[in-house]
Amino acid sequence: MQQIGIYRYYNLQHLNSGPASNIISNQVTFTIYFACYYCYFI
Repeated sequence: MQQIGIYRYYNLQHLNSGPASNIISNQVTFTIYFACYYCYFI
């Protein structure tokens, strides 16, 4: 649940960005989210 909270926080931060940077930011956010999710179960 903590990972989801972090993911939502990053998404809220990126809503203020432009469309182009938003796509890049979402990609980075997803990578960070997936890495945290993976490390959580390792």
